[in-house]
Amino acid sequence: MKRTLSLTMLAILLACGVCFAQTGSTPTGMSAFYTSHSLMWDMPPVLTEIAQSYGIEGHKVLDIQRLGVSRTSQHWELPDEQNQAKKALKEGSVDAFVMSPIGMPDPGIDNFVKLGLEHNPNAKFYIQISWPGMGLVDNNDMESTMGGMFGGRAPAKKPAASGETGGRGGFGGGMFGGDQDYNKTPEEIAKINVKNNKSAEEQARKLNEEAGKTVVYLIPTAQAHNALRVMIYNKEMPGMIDQGEVFRDFIGHPTDPVIALNAYLHFAVMYGVSPVGLPVPSILKNSSKPEYREEKFNRALQELAWDTVINYPQSGVKTSAEKK
Repeated sequence: MKRTLSLTMLAILLACGVCFAQTGSTPTGMSAFYTSHSLMWDMPPVLTEIAQSYGIEGHKVLDIQRLGVSRTSQHWELPDEQNQAKKALKEGSVDAFVMSPIGMPDPGIDNFVKLGLEHNPNAKFYIQISWPGMGLVDNNDMESTMGGMFGGRAPAKKPAASGETGGRGGFGGGMFGGDQDYNKTPEEIAKINVKNNKSAEEQARKLNEEAGKTVVYLIPTAQAHNALRVMIYNKEMPGMIDQGEVFRDFIGHPTDPVIALNAYLHFAVMYGVSPVGLPVPSILKNSSKPEYREEKFNRALQELAWDTVINYPQSGVKTSAEKK
């Protein structure tokens, strides 16, 4: 006798798209250390919540080394007594070492990868390709554009105050002040961060070749950030009507939806599984905008993250069809 699903069970399965994406055993949790600027340091707690909601046990944030508007080289150059990143790698306890350089290539990445592999040959290294802020179109232009202001080195910044929402000032026009219009056409958006993206891919390729295996993975945050802006332009993103909603301030700090999107991207790359169908995370559930608290809004971010990751070879994530 053939068994048939009840209507109730079928409805549950259809509502939980992740049930179809999750195949095989649940991934093992990783111990992660973050060397981060302020476009990433709000993300790790959200990732932890997402991993827990998936059922991943053992995901742990060892520490977050924070330097505002930083290159990874600045983390590497910290004095030893302040350099928790080097200490963690030398202890060999880091499964996932996560970096968020501003511009690439960045020699600090090479240094951390070599040090990490020396003490843990099984360590993995993840690089967040961040979106540009501060009036820039490409993060590779930061030092040449901002060098006169900051003496050739990006300054340390404090994180933006919690709860601030973006919309005006900075990116998309003059560097500071003013009432800027962030809304760009898909053609304009396609030009954002092109040089930095290519530099990241080239540096990751060289490091993997030197290691003789894949140890460096790229998290396509800048690419997903652009895709989100295109969705807003095309009125395809429920609850977001202006591209200014992806920026908290002129520096480019992320708003709650971008932090959630970034967490889904990190989750998908680090664990190789889809976030689609997971519950609304606290960062959206507690948002001041009711539109951000909606399940359809959360699912749109999840689908965008997963689609971006599986279509970006440097993420290292393959779909079930590709693995066969």
